[in-house]
Amino acid sequence: DPNTLRTQGIFNTVLSNQGRLAETEQACRRLLTLEARVYGARSEDTLLTRKLYAATLLKQEKAAEAEKECRQVLAISERAFGPENPQTLEASYVLAACLSNQGKDTEALTCARRTLAGRVKALGRDHPDTKDSQSLVDRLMKKVVKA
Repeated sequence: DPNTLRTQGIFNTVLSNQGRLAETEQACRRLLTLEARVYGARSEDTLLTRKLYAATLLKQEKAAEAEKECRQVLAISERAFGPENPQTLEASYVLAACLSNQGKDTEALTCARRTLAGRVKALGRDHPDTKDSQSLVDRLMKKVVKA
C-alpha cells in the first residue's frame, strides 16, 4: 500500500532526526526493497529514501558508501527530474558533503558551487536551502585556500 510506504518514510525521517542512525539505516534498506517493487527504482519516493539512506551513512562516517549512493541518486534524479529540481539539488548537496568528509575538497567545492547556482535559480537567494549551500561553499573555499 503506497500510504503505508509513505508513512514508513516519514517514520524513517523521525528516526534520523532523533539520531537513531543504525535503526534508520536498517529501516531505509527495508523500505527501499519495498519501494523498488511498488514504485520502481527511479520513482521520486524511492529516490527520497535513497537520499535519506545516503545522509544516514554519512552521519555514521561511512562517507565512501554514502558517496556511491549519492552519485547514483544524483544521476537518476538529473535524468528523471532535471538538474534544477529541488530533489536533484539536495542529492548534489549531500554528495558535496560526502566528498568533503573524505578530504576531496576541490571536487566537493565544484559540486557545492553547482548546487548553489541551481538553488539560487530554482529557489532564490533567501531560501534556507540556498543559504545552506552558500555556507557549504564558504566553508569549502576556506579549506581549499588553506590547502
